[in-house]
Amino acid sequence: MKTLLLLAIYILTLFANTGESILPYWEALNKKEQDSYLLSTKTNKLAIDYYKKRFKISDDTRTIELLNILTTKNEEMLPFYFFIFNDICSKSDGAFSELMGPYCIKMALAYPEYVVGFFSLERLKKRRENKMLDYYSLSIGEELYFSEQGLSDIGYTYSSFSKILNDKNSAFNEEDKKSLNIFLNKIKDSMKNMD
Repeated sequence: MKTLLLLAIYILTLFANTGESILPYWEALNKKEQDSYLLSTKTNKLAIDYYKKRFKISDDTRTIELLNILTTKNEEMLPFYFFIFNDICSKSDGAFSELMGPYCIKMALAYPEYVVGFFSLERLKKRRENKMLDYYSLSIGEELYFSEQGLSDIGYTYSSFSKILNDKNSAFNEEDKKSLNIFLNKIKDSMKNMD
């Protein structure tokens, strides 16, 4: 009951702080709403194929194409594409997971409020140890570490990445500010663990 109350308060503060409508997360959509994405001519076929398990990720050009589609700014498709992207993140391991850092950075910078808001929902729902927050933190931390060592051409350091997110801080509600701090601290920890 306490979790539901916290979640309701969080959702209300989202609307109160922004004063505008926010995009829902895929998991909150009903079947009819989800089907509208799947049937839309605007939805990328590769994303639909992945969703319907007709395409498996690997380190090939089609997967790179899909990752580029999912992380390119497209608010209209964001609920579906963000869901697909997170699903790929949760299934990536080994050599493939090494590809994900730049894409996690791209997603976090394209939609900071949406991504950090998702981390807040994870925390409030107590989802398996904040799985996506942990994944993004680890992937981004590794990529930023390599960038600072001159081994990645991502174009960001921890300082520049965190500045961009902190500059958006005023748009965040209190729960999102907590999630942002946790996220940035976990990225720092991930980078320290690379030494």
